[in-house]
Amino acid sequence: SASINHDLRAYFTARLSSIQRQDRLDTEWIFSGAITELVRRSQGLFQWANSAVEYIRQLPRDRLRQLVHSPHIIMGLSALYIQILYDAFPTNTNMYNRDLTPLIQHVLGTLVVAQRPLSPADLQYLWSSSTDRRYDIQEEVLGRLGSMLILPTSPDGPIHFLHASVRDFLTDASACSDGRFFVDAATHHTRLATICFQRMRRDLKHVIC
Repeated sequence: SASINHDLRAYFTARLSSIQRQDRLDTEWIFSGAITELVRRSQGLFQWANSAVEYIRQLPRDRLRQLVHSPHIIMGLSALYIQILYDAFPTNTNMYNRDLTPLIQHVLGTLVVAQRPLSPADLQYLWSSSTDRRYDIQEEVLGRLGSMLILPTSPDGPIHFLHASVRDFLTDASACSDGRFFVDAATHHTRLATICFQRMRRDLKHVIC
């Protein structure tokens, strides 16, 4: 509706202006028609607008132009989320290490099925039961997903999904069709239970009275 679009325009204007001040960008970085196109692509969804702003905030000039001028129309939450994931873990450059796929699955799957919010330290602890301990979860995965997750300022703080729609997207095979990111909840429930039992056997000590 016109009222929602008006509110979205005000939201984008305020958030992008804040990014401009924080990053000391010139006024021209918010180019003509950018906000109008962002409002159009948001399709009335403030969840899209919020995720889009977090996505833009990481690389303001490049990400704003990408969202507005992308030949692939990034409209709707699923399209935005998959774009965020592809940018975080690209397959067409040397930056992406295919060995990260198990780690990505560990992080996303554990966050989806855990009964309470977990911290970066929790995720690292659970991963350490793996035979491959080379990777730092904060650096390799969490730090790249600031547009989809609310990350704590300390290693022991809880991680939250930016919106419930992120969890829904990750567990919907028709929306999240890339096997690197799709979370099969049943599989990850079993995997997490197995890891917890392994950690208990490894770390719990018998108390001899």
